[in-house]
Amino acid sequence: MLFPIVPLCADELMPRLTSSLPRCLTDLLTSAESDDRLTESFWEIDMTRRESINPDVVYSREEAAELLGVSLSTVKRLIAAGQLEASRPASIRRIFIRGSSILRMLDETLIETPKTK
Repeated sequence: MLFPIVPLCADELMPRLTSSLPRCLTDLLTSAESDDRLTESFWEIDMTRRESINPDVVYSREEAAELLGVSLSTVKRLIAAGQLEASRPASIRRIFIRGSSILRMLDETLIETPKTK
């Protein structure tokens, strides 16, 4: 059975989109201010949700990906390239990554900013 697609005007669509969002994002979406403020606020909110990397904790590949804000396949590539140290004990399928290894990789791949005169 096919259902007809009924176009909604913005006045009908916005309440549906914003009903499940946090109040701060709802206010931004419904305000008449620029898109820059929305993008800026999105990143501020996203970054505050991330945990800090503890050098003494052992993480899974999935947890490392979440901490870094990258995909699991990116973490796998970093390990394969030797940029991120990981351990796999004999007869265990899981891969372990120390927090100190993540922090070392971040320090070693730091992008130098050009110095202005």
